[in-house]
Amino acid sequence: MSPREILLGVTLLALGSCAIASGPDKARDLTSAERDRLSQTLEPLLIGAGLWQRTPQGCAAEYALVKAEPVGVVITPHAPCRVLVLVSEGTLARLDRATLRVLLAHDVAHLQLGHLDARQARIEAQKQTQQGVKTVSRAGSKAVSFIPGVGGLISKGIGTARKAATAAMEMRGNPYLPEEEQAADAMAATLLDEAESSSCRSLISFLEERLQASDEEAWTPWLHEHPVSAERVAALAAPCPGAERP
Repeated sequence: MSPREILLGVTLLALGSCAIASGPDKARDLTSAERDRLSQTLEPLLIGAGLWQRTPQGCAAEYALVKAEPVGVVITPHAPCRVLVLVSEGTLARLDRATLRVLLAHDVAHLQLGHLDARQARIEAQKQTQQGVKTVSRAGSKAVSFIPGVGGLISKGIGTARKAATAAMEMRGNPYLPEEEQAADAMAATLLDEAESSSCRSLISFLEERLQASDEEAWTPWLHEHPVSAERVAALAAPCPGAERP
């Protein structure tokens, strides 16, 4: 497993444990029924995105189930299968087939559009920023004694910058950017319609439901990672024309 896959897996585990305020969650093997449900839902989406063909590319996905109540799905490249899918128990327990397909389509779109790499680059940039703040902090602590009357201001500025960098690093889920979410929604709408006619409407209904129930605890980790806004929903009017609004 690559460092990126490990990072994404740890992210999902951390989100689950934070949301239910318990100890670290553990993965378990899927049952045959759970694996079949995921495979039947995911494989048409991978084919539609051009990420997998039944032959000669071997297995479509390897699956791992995290024992956590909050909803969470992570899809990342993984050999020897095409992708690795990490999913929480809460996801399979709470979601009907249409909603599960929406979440999978959206994550497949993020993968196809290169958003995982962009997100990883932002994480690395944040790490470098934090390290730079620490370096400046050490230099500043040595310099303040040579600037009478200004040392306190410098120390306060360094402390604020360090807190800001640390807060950015610790931001759970490292949210996708609004433009990334809209691009993934547009591609997901296409994938959904290819899998089943007019099913992009389920994406709009899903996002509107999440917008209206933004404080539902089980969805807190997913919403933090995939912020939903009225603008995001409205942007689906073009890729999903004729969708009936509730």
